[in-house]
Amino acid sequence: MVVRHDGWLDAGDERVAIPTLRADDPLALAAGLQPLEPILEILAGATALVVFDWKGLGFEDAAAALLARHGLSRRTIVSTSVADALARFRKADPALSTGLTVPRLSRRLPPAPVVPALARRYGCQAVMLEKDFVSAGMCAAIRESGIGLFLWTAQTAAELDRLRRYQPDGIMTDAA
Repeated sequence: MVVRHDGWLDAGDERVAIPTLRADDPLALAAGLQPLEPILEILAGATALVVFDWKGLGFEDAAAALLARHGLSRRTIVSTSVADALARFRKADPALSTGLTVPRLSRRLPPAPVVPALARRYGCQAVMLEKDFVSAGMCAAIRESGIGLFLWTAQTAAELDRLRRYQPDGIMTDAA
């Protein structure tokens, strides 16, 4: 579930800013956003690994404290493409694992060995790789580095089957 994903929406030729809303803000509730606390309470009672996809920079201390308060630190991977946010999460709660998200900023991906090297440089235990960047060579380089491999985002059963062939540690999906 996405509580807030991006700070903008591409609408044709125009990029529209999405206002930042707190989950308890009446506008957020009207927009269908749900408070994070009840979701974390449910996750606290489960055994699933939690991938906490973080966008931007700011409030890492508060987010880490919220995860810790629900006992989720040791089974959460905080993923982001922002190096400073990764460092802030690790400082706030050393029990959290971190993952380097390889964003869709361009259609060109660095050579396969560069991605796990960046993840190691930033102290990450995992790489979150967008489905369009998945290749046997990239997955092999990440695996050989000893870093976890997570793929995103499978929208269909066919995509899920295709991504499974790379034997990742996990596959993210928005599909119900």
